[in-house]
Amino acid sequence: MNDEDTDWKIYHLIPDEGIAFDELIKASGMTEETVRASAARLEKIRLVHTADDRVCPVSVNDFLISETLCGGGGAEKEDDLGIYIENGVIKVRK
Repeated sequence: MNDEDTDWKIYHLIPDEGIAFDELIKASGMTEETVRASAARLEKIRLVHTADDRVCPVSVNDFLISETLCGGGGAEKEDDLGIYIENGVIKVRK
C-alpha cells in the first residue's frame, strides 16, 4: 500500500474526539511504525494534530485558519509570517 492510501485509511479511522495511537494501530491492522509515519504526514499537512499519544483531527475552521496564516501551499512551503498553530493556539515562531 502506498503512503497516500495508508494516510487515507488512517485519517478515516480517526473519530472527531481523537483516538489513542494504540487503538488506532489495532483498528488499522498496521504496524506502529506505519501508523506513526502516517500520522506525522497528516500532521505536516495540517489535517491532524498529535498530543499525549493521541491523534485528533483538525476542525475545518482550524484547518482554514492554519492554511491562511501559514501560507497554504501544503507541507512543502515554509510559513512566511513565522506564525503556527499548536493545539488550536496561534503562536509566533521564535
